[in-house]
Amino acid sequence: LVTFRLRPRLEGDDDAVDASNRGLLVAVNASGRAFMTHFVVDGKFVIRMAVGGAMTEMQHVQDTWELVREKAEEVGALQNERNVR
Repeated sequence: LVTFRLRPRLEGDDDAVDASNRGLLVAVNASGRAFMTHFVVDGKFVIRMAVGGAMTEMQHVQDTWELVREKAEEVGALQNERNVR
């Protein structure tokens, strides 16, 4: 199980960061190329991706990570690669 969230551009704007993460989750799932879920921990919206299929290969994980980056750019949430952790 991999959990992640976009990092805030500015500290203290938790609602905007959560909204960006919600938008990212919707965009990834709408692509039909991957399906992720979410949970809230310490009041923060976090995306989670299960990588547990017996047929999953490293290329699948890399392709999904690229999809996350693409969709983060599309929703305007990615300034640079350090924003996704």
